[in-house]
Amino acid sequence: VVTSQMAGQISAINQQLKSDALVNVVSSDKMKELPDINAAEAIGRLPGISLNRNGGEAQTINIRGFGADYTAVTVNGIKMPETGTDNRVVNLSTISPELLSHIEVYKSPTADMDGDAIGGTVSLGLKPAPAKPNYQLNLATGFSSLKSKLNYKGNLQLSRRFFSDKFGTIINTSFDITDRSSQDMSTSYSTFLNDKNDNPIGYVIQPSEDLVLNDINRGINRFGINVQSDYKYKNGNVVFQGIYNKKNTDIYRLGYDYGGLSQATYSLAINENKVDMFQLMLSGEHYINWLEIDGAVSMSNTYNNTPYSPSISFADPYVFKDTLRVIKELNDITEKLDYLKNNYADATMARMDWELDSAFNRNITALINFKANFKISPQITGFIKFGGKLQFDTRNKVHSPYYQRYDYNIEQLFVQQKWKEMTGENLLVAANKRIMITNFDVQDKSTPFWNGDYSVWPYFPKSILRNWYENMSENKRDNVDELHLGYEVEERLYASYIMSKLNIARWFSLVAGVRYEYSDNYYLGKYSTISGTGNNITGLVKDTTSTAEYGHFLPSAHLKITPVKWMDFRLSYARTLKRPNYNEIVPTTRVETDAVALTDLGNGNLKEMIADSYDASVSFYTNKYGLLSFGVFSKQFTNYISSVSYTIPAWDAIKMGLSNNAWEVRGMPMNLPDKGYVKGFEIDLQTNFKYLPFPLNGFLLNFNLTKLNSKTFAEKWWHEEYYDPVKRQVVINFETDYFYKEEVKLTSQIDMVMNSTLGYEYKGFSLRISSQYQGTDLINTLNNMETEVSQRYNHDWLRWDLALSQRIIKNMKVRFNIANFTNVGEKNYVYQEKYWLNDNRYGAVYQLGFEYNF
Repeated sequence: VVTSQMAGQISAINQQLKSDALVNVVSSDKMKELPDINAAEAIGRLPGISLNRNGGEAQTINIRGFGADYTAVTVNGIKMPETGTDNRVVNLSTISPELLSHIEVYKSPTADMDGDAIGGTVSLGLKPAPAKPNYQLNLATGFSSLKSKLNYKGNLQLSRRFFSDKFGTIINTSFDITDRSSQDMSTSYSTFLNDKNDNPIGYVIQPSEDLVLNDINRGINRFGINVQSDYKYKNGNVVFQGIYNKKNTDIYRLGYDYGGLSQATYSLAINENKVDMFQLMLSGEHYINWLEIDGAVSMSNTYNNTPYSPSISFADPYVFKDTLRVIKELNDITEKLDYLKNNYADATMARMDWELDSAFNRNITALINFKANFKISPQITGFIKFGGKLQFDTRNKVHSPYYQRYDYNIEQLFVQQKWKEMTGENLLVAANKRIMITNFDVQDKSTPFWNGDYSVWPYFPKSILRNWYENMSENKRDNVDELHLGYEVEERLYASYIMSKLNIARWFSLVAGVRYEYSDNYYLGKYSTISGTGNNITGLVKDTTSTAEYGHFLPSAHLKITPVKWMDFRLSYARTLKRPNYNEIVPTTRVETDAVALTDLGNGNLKEMIADSYDASVSFYTNKYGLLSFGVFSKQFTNYISSVSYTIPAWDAIKMGLSNNAWEVRGMPMNLPDKGYVKGFEIDLQTNFKYLPFPLNGFLLNFNLTKLNSKTFAEKWWHEEYYDPVKRQVVINFETDYFYKEEVKLTSQIDMVMNSTLGYEYKGFSLRISSQYQGTDLINTLNNMETEVSQRYNHDWLRWDLALSQRIIKNMKVRFNIANFTNVGEKNYVYQEKYWLNDNRYGAVYQLGFEYNF
């Protein structure tokens, strides 16, 4: 008797072994084994995958050391539009794993797959209705240990075939109402140059007297539905699919920023974000003797909208209740929290900020494939396959930033009159004309942090900010610093390919082909010279455009040799590309006249990144013992995109139409001129022990390990400064400045990733204990202004999960899960681990539910 969980393991192994490309698979049964709240969490169990988390929940994935924007995501082979506002990232946390039949991660594609996937391609599978009717209901509830708020989750699946199995329909829907609250503590450091012989790095790191505590109340609502209908006829089939996923995130943040020994800033912020993903697809297959024809047309939309994001802050000048002498003697900055006073009546409000942000993305795709099978002899078979694809993407980002500043007379008059209308009382203001905190219903109680280790005052109900915003926001000013951040994009992709597969008996298989992709793109950005505040605003914002046309041949080859049934060798090669992110290539420029700087830059001349991937692996598999595989890989790339900062001399600035000054260029996206690489190896073990005597025959084990290293060369800028007595200021000697190269590793490249799951099954009982480990990774972008002591890293972490299930009756199963039962948080630091920057905690998540099949 093979349980469903063991069957899920075997199904994933078989799919992985039969694939022509290098792939890892998660089946639907395996996704149910562990307490993975979304698709990103489920994919994170595979080898070579690392996770980007927020509030204890994975949002996106990195594949083999490349960030989430290097990964393509498809549904039944059709690309999903990006959900990020500025990059090419698909947020997989919007997708419930209950809607999926399987997930495949291709790390080295064949020629019939999309070429814009240097990291890899995540293929989300949606199978048509099975032959046997299936009606299944899952319901669960639980809570997070940090806030103890109840969570709710459910899934309903209905499928049936009609008319002698020719017509089938499947409806799969899920919902998830989850508390993902967290608390974080952060600080910062200052560095200064010290060239003494006893200081080998040349810098001294000085802790600053600041500490920021954030209490983040985060609620996430997910809803998804998948509807499919298929019709089978004599020579083929037709499938219609509609899938919709929605994720609403509601955040209320209380911030306590102790920016020195004698003052604090209390901040209140609400952020409501909505992400909608919708796809319609019509596909079909037709068979004519030895020829197979398949094709699809689809339309996909994603809409990322932030309609509500007000924030206000209060400044409190007298935060500590003891003398400065006593406070200064404390070594640990957290010890100062014990000296906080709980009298906050001196705090005043200065301004309110908010923005309306949205990004709409549409993808229209049409593709067709032809596959001709051949058989030269009983031992020599194969196919020739060719096809083409048309893809049209449009994207429109709208950014509308606003603010109110209450030391302006017009805002003062407006809010005073409005307050009088609202409350019938006068608005209390301090001597500096700022609004006093005593006007509001601030609660005289502390906010507990770190399981009550620390307490801070005061507590601000959410209603304070919401009522103020809803009543005061009609009188607003444009935030001129951000008026240039909207854009429009049109990208057209034309692709064709040809590939062939040759089989010699069961022991030799070669798949080789070449793909050609041609892109024709149009980008519209903003050029802004607008600056100033209040009524003293000058400058303008105007449109600026750029285009990009390019084509690439992308060859690939995959060899598999199976000398015996239980072992195979694989060699793979594939060339892929990565298009620049929108905020990198859209021609945006912000001219900050006061700072004499060019910022928020886009570069319309960026080239696309190209990578060549090489893989070699050996796998051992039997039905009795499972799968054990070893693999090594290398990705060599060119045109890696980084950012460069430097200073333009006055004579060059004049040629650019700027004023006669030396202008700073801050973060210009550039292609690095040198090649780089990511190398590593993977080990993957999937086995069960059903061949052993009872009770050992109930155990099963999954384990994978990935080791990575990377190298490229960043462009660094060296400049000499001297004091000019005529100008009476320090200036740059442009005669001696120069760029030089420095060896660095890639951002998002994690040194080691490890996953393990130990399970036990007996009749209707199932147990899973799983762990995930991620090593450190570099946070900073590879810009040229960073020194060794300014490099920031995510700390390594190890978390554990527990999943239990018990079949009660034939059709009913009870589940109990604990995610992160060791209550592990996430940290980052600068330079060395002792210089911590941020500590984020979100607690464990408990869940109890049941599954019923009827």
